[in-house]
Amino acid sequence: MNNPGIFPILFLGTILFFFSIHAQHIGSPVGFAGVPAYGVDGVTGGAGGEVVTINGQSDAQKLQDALDSDDEPRIIYISGSVQLPEYPEGTTTPVSDVTLRMTCVRSHKTILGLGNDAKIHHSGLSIYSGSGENSPQETAVNNIIIQNLTFEAAPDDAINIQGGSHHIWVDHCTFTDGTGGPLGEDYADGQLDFKRGSDYLTVSYCVFTNHKKMSLIGHSNSVGDIDRGFLRATYDHNFFNDLGGTASSRHPRVRFGIVHVLNCFIQGVGKDKNTEGVVSQCEARVFIEGCHFRFAKWGGSVNEHSSSSETDGLLVQRNNSNDQCAGDFTYVTGTNFNPSDYFKYSYNAAQSSNLPNSLPSEAGAGKLNIQKVSVMEMRIASVSPAPVLTISSNGELLLLSSGTINSRNTTASILDLSGRTILQGNLFKKTPGGYSVGIHALTPGTYFLTTTDEGMVGSFTRR
Repeated sequence: MNNPGIFPILFLGTILFFFSIHAQHIGSPVGFAGVPAYGVDGVTGGAGGEVVTINGQSDAQKLQDALDSDDEPRIIYISGSVQLPEYPEGTTTPVSDVTLRMTCVRSHKTILGLGNDAKIHHSGLSIYSGSGENSPQETAVNNIIIQNLTFEAAPDDAINIQGGSHHIWVDHCTFTDGTGGPLGEDYADGQLDFKRGSDYLTVSYCVFTNHKKMSLIGHSNSVGDIDRGFLRATYDHNFFNDLGGTASSRHPRVRFGIVHVLNCFIQGVGKDKNTEGVVSQCEARVFIEGCHFRFAKWGGSVNEHSSSSETDGLLVQRNNSNDQCAGDFTYVTGTNFNPSDYFKYSYNAAQSSNLPNSLPSEAGAGKLNIQKVSVMEMRIASVSPAPVLTISSNGELLLLSSGTINSRNTTASILDLSGRTILQGNLFKKTPGGYSVGIHALTPGTYFLTTTDEGMVGSFTRR
């Protein structure tokens, strides 16, 4: 036969057939995390790597080891609440990270929260190799995805990105001090900080709330030699919610960075308070687009402190809206950056006026239905005569030659390579010499056929 889709399968006894199916993150990042640079073509996290499952506090050390042991690709599922342990003595981790329970995250990791209660509490993540604060980007930690997690009551940063780390995507996470109210400034720092020459970050659909200092880009006015030309970040559809809290800051605050704040909703505590909007200082170039501000002191500001040590940045705006703000929006226009200047920087800006209605229900942890799928085992039964799979010349039917199939009582399932069931039911039709299953609805690709009579029958490819 001349059919390109023929896959004969011979059975010489009982065979175990294994294939790995790794559930991936949901969606893809808008903006800088998806822009190729430093030899990295966007962000894929731990795709194709080992799968590690964390079940609450009893697996805290297991989580630390999975994050920090090496740069091998790894997909880490977190179920329940975990407080990360202290580092053992003798590590090269900075003292501040040791004492404040920040676990370093190495390259090529996907960290996924399962359900609506996955949480890292009273501890945080430092996306940093620990080998030096000013690591070259080419050798720094890179390719990290963090999705669907709550970070609660971190004693320092909840997520700290530094040392030239790049291509990081933080998506659908919630950052909060918890139900006890905002922590004192001496106890807690930023919820998400991006600094020391790090690059190509996207923070999307996250909630920052119940905290004083939310998100900082560039930690000092004295490190321009490290940060200048780096710190490229996209803040996409984030909800900075200060309502009912204390007058907060850093929504975000930017030094030296090149930052696109897109379709974010910044909500303050009241127009008599000093909740700031987006701040640009120390040569930063900030582009605010399609955002909505409520109860803010301002929508955007250049150098809020107006001190000699904090020079002005650039800040431009497009298609933003506001209500019940205490003061005028202060913008400085000038040479800035255009996101479309970057190769593969793609996005669609939504209307800002509807964000107060839509974004609170869309952003934050627990909004994604991430399903854990682990390694599956398929057992092929020993049958005689041996079944053979072929595909009809027109590519519409999968033909099965078998002496044991009972078309009235068996159920067939067709699975794709991710383990999802694509077709299922009493699908067989009697044909001369065997049975057939219609596959006209399948897109080109490789699939698996299982039956209740014979278990895993084999694989086939529709071209």
